[in-house]
Amino acid sequence: MASIRRNRVLRKRSIRRSRSAHPADAACVTLVQTHHAIIERVVRQYARWHADRDELQQEILAQLWRALPSFAGRATLSTWVYRVALNITSVAQLYDR
Repeated sequence: MASIRRNRVLRKRSIRRSRSAHPADAACVTLVQTHHAIIERVVRQYARWHADRDELQQEILAQLWRALPSFAGRATLSTWVYRVALNITSVAQLYDR
């Protein structure tokens, strides 16, 4: 009986979590899956070391997630992803100097 109650509680918690998730989460996952090659290409051009690439890619993904709700649709999504990635790498290069 206790396990049935516990399962119900766990189910309710997971439903609450899925409802309270950020609306851009699913869209961002799809965006990254679709345009991952663009991000990889930009990162490879600007970062020499593997650790730098990982850090740069993580920063790009975080910025895409933050900026996705403000995407206005004035450009194609792939162009927008490319520009965000390029802007992040440019700023990173300025701070590396």
